[in-house]
Amino acid sequence: VRAQKSKPVSGVEGIVGETGEVLAMLMPQGTVRVHGEIWAAQSVSGNIETGQIVKVTAIKNLTLFVEQVNKTASFS
Repeated sequence: VRAQKSKPVSGVEGIVGETGEVLAMLMPQGTVRVHGEIWAAQSVSGNIETGQIVKVTAIKNLTLFVEQVNKTASFS
């Protein structure tokens, strides 16, 4: 029962709640990198500049819906 209630750790459902980096400015659509993969994304909180950190709030038809978390990316 506990396993059925736990958050998925793989597949598209496991990506909700994760953070990533904006690769192409979200106006409101663009691209982001999450878990080393490049995804089409749409901002739910206005335009987001390239290099910003975002959090995945939902996924639909292989498009991630994201919101900005903080000001700059720390990925390299």
